[in-house]
Amino acid sequence: MADGVYRVSVERTVGMALAALLLALVLLPERSEPAVLRIIVGLVLAATFWVFWATGLEYRITASDITRRSRFGTRSILWEQLSELRYRGEKRSYSLIPLGTFVTLWLRDVGGQKLTISGGGNVFGYLVACPTGVKELQDEVLRLSHEPLLRHLKSRFDAGEDLKLGPVSLSKASGLRLKRLRRTDQVPLAELAGVGVHEGYVYLYRKNTTKSDTGIPVNSVPNCFAFLSLLESIGVPPVAMQAGFLGPRAAG
Repeated sequence: MADGVYRVSVERTVGMALAALLLALVLLPERSEPAVLRIIVGLVLAATFWVFWATGLEYRITASDITRRSRFGTRSILWEQLSELRYRGEKRSYSLIPLGTFVTLWLRDVGGQKLTISGGGNVFGYLVACPTGVKELQDEVLRLSHEPLLRHLKSRFDAGEDLKLGPVSLSKASGLRLKRLRRTDQVPLAELAGVGVHEGYVYLYRKNTTKSDTGIPVNSVPNCFAFLSLLESIGVPPVAMQAGFLGPRAAG
């Protein structure tokens, strides 16, 4: 694959900073007062620093790694050294008008180095610092990280390790354990009939039941998509989900 480069738009960043400054000037009364002048100078300095920082952001993605460059340094993570990927998708709307699902990815490698990719939204900081083409960038991160994460999980599982992924634990000996608020549910692997994902939650189905267990938030399970692929590789089939009156259910 060709290297992908994603940068924050200079025009958008400067435009947002100017719009925020103009709004502040309109709302600030008695602009000739010394205290207000100090506030204005502070806002101008803050906006200038923000533009300086945001316009220097660049993400470069290759078949072997992802690199984030800023005016204050460079950080790279190799896919083969990636130990954790967390995914959070938030559906947002304005006056009941859907704006879409905005995604944030958190990456951490075996050395503890971290990298965050925010997908925009209605938070000012997310909007300004979001690189152009961020959805394509995040899709590539999910694609390129999936196989290494799955391979690492499967090798540990095959070796008999107890995989601890947030509230979920999985091992050959103990099966699947789900840590709830006041209890821990244990499900032998032979009892698992399927797994589905709906509206940001993972739902597990047991054999001889028509209702799923209580959903687990996707963002609470590190390497959630690799974990789901691991379950499928050991014989737990994916289940198509659909909305229901009392909650999601398996599609008929």
